[in-house]
Amino acid sequence: MAKMEWKYTGGFDPREFATVLSLEDDYELKDTEKDLFVAFDCSEASKTLLLGLADGQHMFVTNIGDTNAVTVANLEDDTGTSLAKGETALVIGSTTADATVILVLNASGD
Repeated sequence: MAKMEWKYTGGFDPREFATVLSLEDDYELKDTEKDLFVAFDCSEASKTLLLGLADGQHMFVTNIGDTNAVTVANLEDDTGTSLAKGETALVIGSTTADATVILVLNASGD
């Protein structure tokens, strides 16, 4: 059996693959923006990005901003999870309040 080796040597820039949003206020994704990858930056603090995913629908969400954390939630009634600058989360949607799974993949500790 052949041995397969994989090495990742470059930086991942989600802007190459993602729907990219610049947020100034709370925002709910439109159906046309619900890609596998969504990247955003936010010029204002304490804002929320609502995803509106169906049960089991998933996406990767990345905060590409330099400063502000943003709360990512699936539904308006969800508590949500804060994503600091540079963080990426895998989100698995649920239409039940606070049942969406949000896994921060590279928590910064900020």
